[in-house]
Amino acid sequence: MNIKINSRKLTLIITAIWIVLWVNFILRDLLKRGALFEYAELLKRDAAGRRSFVYGDGLYSFLEFAKKKLPEGASFKIVGIEKYSIEHRRSVYYLYPRIESERPSHILVFGPKGYRMNGFKKIYELKGVCLILERSTSV
Repeated sequence: MNIKINSRKLTLIITAIWIVLWVNFILRDLLKRGALFEYAELLKRDAAGRRSFVYGDGLYSFLEFAKKKLPEGASFKIVGIEKYSIEHRRSVYYLYPRIESERPSHILVFGPKGYRMNGFKKIYELKGVCLILERSTSV
């Protein structure tokens, strides 16, 4: 029995099988973790809504507030977010061109109520839990 194999057909069949398998792997993973519904939710939102969804509504509203209140050249330090966490890195990135510094002109306090630091005074407050402090004396 002599079977003639057409290389073009064989390539097409292998490619089709490969695509079906990868689509299966991707969809199965998305459905298993429930991520498909999260992606659907993201598609419904505008750019600010997507950032709010990813950052978390509380952090995003605080970053928007800080971005509006701080001058562009200001230096800042973030308190209330674990240093080098993904939330911290996102915050530093989002607030650019304001620069994070160890000797800041402003301290951004996310979360803890009543945070005080010598040499800084409260200039803005958001919903009673988020503060922006400004350097008041040379420390």
